[in-house]
Amino acid sequence: MMSYTAYKVIHLFGIFLTLLALGAIHGQSVSGSGAKVSKLFQVAFGIGLAIIFVAGFGLLAKLGLASSPPPWLWAKLGIWALLGGSAFVIRRPGSLATGLWLAIPVLGAVAAYLVLSQGV
Repeated sequence: MMSYTAYKVIHLFGIFLTLLALGAIHGQSVSGSGAKVSKLFQVAFGIGLAIIFVAGFGLLAKLGLASSPPPWLWAKLGIWALLGGSAFVIRRPGSLATGLWLAIPVLGAVAAYLVLSQGV
């Protein structure tokens, strides 16, 4: 079984990968570059989200919170669902890409605050 620290590092890696891929998808959407690179970013985005999800629930299990999820977990899952959907919105021409580009770091900060304010 992995340690709490290992789960946390893997969880943070997933967050970094997801946000990096989302930034790349946004940059590509704005610049209009080729589709081959876009698939790589989409795959990295999906893998990052999966890592966040699995390692996050590993962290909950390590903390003994898996059997009765705390209320902040539902808000955090909602934020990550919004971030997950944002990759599809950003790719559409004439979308709200710039607004999302500004909102994504704010959503990430709110997700972090939800956990850190609980002392987790």
